Amino acid sequence: MKWLWKHKVTSIVLILVYVSILFSVTYRLNDKTLTLKGDLTPVKTQVNLEQDPHFYTIYVVSMDKPTLFQYWIAKLIKQIDISTLPKAYEGMSVMDQFKMGQIAEELSYQYATIQAYTRANLVNPNIQIDYVLKGYIASFVESYQDDIRLGDILIEVDTMTIDSVSKETLFGQFSNNDQVEVVVLRGQERLTITLNKNTTMDRYGIRFEPYYTLTTIPLLSTAHTSDFVGGPSGGMIQTLDLYMKLLDIDLKELKIAGTGTIELDGTIGAIGGIEQKIYTANDHNIDIFLCGAENYEAALKVYETLKSPTFELIKVGDIDEAIQSVLSRLS
Repeated sequence: MKWLWKHKVTSIVLILVYVSILFSVTYRLNDKTLTLKGDLTPVKTQVNLEQDPHFYTIYVVSMDKPTLFQYWIAKLIKQIDISTLPKAYEGMSVMDQFKMGQIAEELSYQYATIQAYTRANLVNPNIQIDYVLKGYIASFVESYQDDIRLGDILIEVDTMTIDSVSKETLFGQFSNNDQVEVVVLRGQERLTITLNKNTTMDRYGIRFEPYYTLTTIPLLSTAHTSDFVGGPSGGMIQTLDLYMKLLDIDLKELKIAGTGTIELDGTIGAIGGIEQKIYTANDHNIDIFLCGAENYEAALKVYETLKSPTFELIKVGDIDEAIQSVLSRLS
């Protein structure tokens, strides 16, 4: 204490520095999210126990609610994107965010399987798929909805079942009413739940997406498995990988990466973190990078800043364009 009193100016400075450091590493910016470079992941879909490392999805690392110190560091590194966390994610737990990503990835595998088998069937009729709508899975649920959970599968709304009316009529009940009674499947359990609209925001705060039961010939021996990577951005690449394996197309030494969702009509949808994915691709020995049309301009902007790109950037609007882009490089 005597030393502190004798050197009070120095002590005050040291205390202020300590408090400042402590504050910067503990105080969180709850409305911010950081997106960092990630890595490549080989597509794991298997048919007839085959797996060749030709197709790779790219993931990024998202850091929600960074500390002030992390935010300052991110401001200094151009390869890190800083954005505002959507209001709808406020109050959502880390586990719920993880589960959302896993559901999105599972749906991506479903839609990729449907697209790959359907298109492969046009070449080889022995390749077949039958897909039956099981219901609409809750892929996003805002925190104020207590009774419904992520992963619940909607099968009935106000006594109307999914197979008795059109999708538009079914979901019209949500638009036209402040309260609806729904029946959902939660695992093996069938539950009846009353949902109330948030009238202030004029929404229920739930997103439902088609969920199918698939039967395939040949059998799809490996599909979606839970891991630490989630989200729908690998849909296009998953579709391409499965299509090429079903038709036993020799891809030689071609190494292909890319990003974009796959929709049920075959279009390729937009994803987040495209800039970081371009940087990631350039760190690996990739031959071509397939990019959905909606993300292409942003991807090209980053691509043109690379001193010696290791890959060719290719714009694709739908899965047929993506298939032809790959096949053209084999001829």
